[in-house]
Amino acid sequence: KIAEPDILNKKGMGIEKNTPIQTDEKAEFSNIIFFPDSTILKEESYPVLNQIVKILIERKNIVIEIYGHTNDIGRPENERKLSVKRSEKVKDYLVKHGVDPERIICFGFGSIYYKNKPVDEANRKVEIRIGEIE
Repeated sequence: KIAEPDILNKKGMGIEKNTPIQTDEKAEFSNIIFFPDSTILKEESYPVLNQIVKILIERKNIVIEIYGHTNDIGRPENERKLSVKRSEKVKDYLVKHGVDPERIICFGFGSIYYKNKPVDEANRKVEIRIGEIE
């Protein structure tokens, strides 16, 4: 699934207090992008990150897992480490803007899902799995 900046509203996960949350949904944010071989976020990443911050602050029952990914152009261990750092970079941004760090878990998959696929900016991304605290 490719997520637009307002994915959480489109998928029935709006910020209204009593809106149902579809748990275990995974959203691929094609607009949370990093510079090559870097943990530096590109400028176009900030609008969607700011929307995620707003939703997480308003909806205290949401928890997320952030999955980092990379292209398949480096050593696998280096790519895995970079993908972890990318997911942590997103977490740091969310926490810096008021989200409780206990509600966020980070993972890095490196290029495991992109072996032998064309090198593409879209592979330098994060996915976010949304859950709900009972």
